[in-house]
Amino acid sequence: MIQIKRGIYYEDTYLGVTLGALVFPRIILIDAPLRPEDARAWRSALHSLRGGSSRLMISLDAHLDRTLGARSMECTVLSHQKNCPGFTVTDR
Repeated sequence: MIQIKRGIYYEDTYLGVTLGALVFPRIILIDAPLRPEDARAWRSALHSLRGGSSRLMISLDAHLDRTLGARSMECTVLSHQKNCPGFTVTDR
């Protein structure tokens, strides 16, 4: 993870995506890793910077792989309407 300025970070070591984070009183994530284990590692790295768990993730596109990765982030997601099917849960 690389710090650009105080509270502003980016990460480019995860497969297929460059991530960003604003770490202030709350954490704002930009995009999500594609794999659930990478999402857990990214969350852990951010929590080591500040102890809170309040997060908002902004998804910058409607690619299915990133939508699935966003589900692993366990936070509120702000995204394009085209992502909605990737987050729909149905009871069977």
